[in-house]
Amino acid sequence: MTSNPLIFAKQLDGKGSCQNFQSLENLQNIQGPLWLHFDANAPGIDALLDESFSDIDDHTIKAILDQDARPRILELDQGLLIILRGINHNEGAEPEDMVAIRLWVTETRLISLRYRKSKTVMTVAKTLDEGRGAHSLGEILPKFVIR
Repeated sequence: MTSNPLIFAKQLDGKGSCQNFQSLENLQNIQGPLWLHFDANAPGIDALLDESFSDIDDHTIKAILDQDARPRILELDQGLLIILRGINHNEGAEPEDMVAIRLWVTETRLISLRYRKSKTVMTVAKTLDEGRGAHSLGEILPKFVIR
């Protein structure tokens, strides 16, 4: 792969803060809640997800990468597939040009993907960097909806 599809990786500390990681190396051994955010436009993202996360089956990878996916929540054996759409708050964008957030959620891991930058995702991530964020992965999900 020529570009790094990982935008950020954050291990939540349970107190509203996080430890940041720049690559996927050594993340398999991390215990505790981990949020990984990827660029779905990156070449080979489907192969990377398939190779790195054995709990995500091929049908789920296909669904999470579908550019025209409808908003939905699917409870699967290994986790939740959540696709949300929201108002586009990016500078210069038309609000009705919706932005989608694609999520794979398990007890210890949140994987989010984007095709276009989401101001909401970056705001939620920033609150963790500033030590005033979610204490758990379950607390992150509602923040995507209420922003």
